[in-house]
Amino acid sequence: MTQPNAFAIRAKTIIPLIREQAARGKDLYTKLPRIDNGVVLVMNGRVADIGKASQVAIPQGWECQEVDGTLIPGVINCHTHLELVHCANKTRSGQGFSAWLQSLIDQKPRSMPEDANYVKNLSQEIADLVAQGTAFVGSILTPNPSLLVLVPDIARCKGLGLHVFAECFGFGNSLPPLPPPEHQASLAGHSLYSTNLTLLQRAALYCQQHKAPFSLHLAESLDEEAMLAHGQGPLLDIFQRTILPKNWVPPFQRPLALAKALGLLTSNLLAVHCVHLTDAEIQVLGAHRCAVCLCPRSNAYIGVGAANVRALLKEQVLVCLGTDGLSSNTDLNVINEALYLKERYDIPNDALIRMLTVNASQALHCPKGYASLGTGARAVFCKLPHALTDHSY
Repeated sequence: MTQPNAFAIRAKTIIPLIREQAARGKDLYTKLPRIDNGVVLVMNGRVADIGKASQVAIPQGWECQEVDGTLIPGVINCHTHLELVHCANKTRSGQGFSAWLQSLIDQKPRSMPEDANYVKNLSQEIADLVAQGTAFVGSILTPNPSLLVLVPDIARCKGLGLHVFAECFGFGNSLPPLPPPEHQASLAGHSLYSTNLTLLQRAALYCQQHKAPFSLHLAESLDEEAMLAHGQGPLLDIFQRTILPKNWVPPFQRPLALAKALGLLTSNLLAVHCVHLTDAEIQVLGAHRCAVCLCPRSNAYIGVGAANVRALLKEQVLVCLGTDGLSSNTDLNVINEALYLKERYDIPNDALIRMLTVNASQALHCPKGYASLGTGARAVFCKLPHALTDHSY
């Protein structure tokens, strides 16, 4: 929540993440400082002061909100597709990637921004994100000029920080348009199998030159591997029927090897999913200081398997979290990704909190004021669910 007026929040515990940096490998597990019985003073949407209740006086007449739990800065969802709100509960689940993709292709309408009901649903979804404690998202957008205005404008109106990834898709030669310059944006490549490889290189170079993140779906499914490394499989069948040029030749390389050969493995790469990687390939990602966005519930929904989470956390990979879109998930609350990983891998809470905040902020190159509750930071808070706290209440 954000409010422009002056008020105070008193919480059982606050994890402010002041001066905390993104963390990789064993540094992910370092204990985060906490403020027990803490108070935050907020003025005009910014943190005015923070500390123990015994040290921070609440001005007379100020409203004080009591939080019986743990507060952290608003969380960051590094990968979603906000535009796909119309696909909720309409795609195939658990049948593998190609079956899911075909069901998505079948659902996509032609003129979403002109549909009043679509705009209403998109606005509500973004409002829900803010209410849940999401401060910032990285969202893929297709190069539809109306969407490139509509989505950022709604996000700004609702108080949601947004990095737009204008997506390169298909086998043309032109980079996609970006949203108006007042919005934070860079480029994304859809994937190695669906996009002109030269165009991917140009998009990645553009992002490097502008010191901006470059997003790419990478090693999401075995169908992807079959198409790229072996020139076969159901994914190849789908693209041969749709956009694949008749003269397309398989690279006969695994996805990670191909990405490396193209020069895409850089410190500004945000590699999304990374489900089907060997230990050696994960080490390569770490050596190149890449960021990896895990979307575990989306992978489970589609039925593509699970990423080697423990190996990714061990290496020098910048791990963050995303939900993917409503076409492959039940909601866009990135906290639920952390809960999913906590339940299955028993990852320490502080590591998950870093993935949701400081790691995500670095991966998306968020503006100053996110992923911290220091003085001057944006007054956007997330109350952690009990499972992600150190309390037994």
